[in-house]
Amino acid sequence: MFKDFRRAPGMCVWPLSFSTVVAFLNGCDFALGGRTLDGFREWLVGRIGRESGYAWPELVLWFIEPVGFKPYSEVPAELEPVAIETLFRLLEEFIDSQPGSS
Repeated sequence: MFKDFRRAPGMCVWPLSFSTVVAFLNGCDFALGGRTLDGFREWLVGRIGRESGYAWPELVLWFIEPVGFKPYSEVPAELEPVAIETLFRLLEEFIDSQPGSS
């Protein structure tokens, strides 16, 4: 499902933005019993290398230049495509790092 969504996210969410992609992924995760994103936040914290109380969307935005905290509800329009691509890249790395992934 994730790879299909990544290919054409605008077919699933409108308007296409970081926050609508986050909402869609959270909805899918909820529908699947919380298994899809289980451990994603902790994996991101490990990638950042320090403890954080932020939710996974803010942690994803940490990886966008300049590196550091950015509230995901306030992503500037010019950073939306970068934020979405960063989310997809990190989520794919996370999924690939899980035992039993192919």
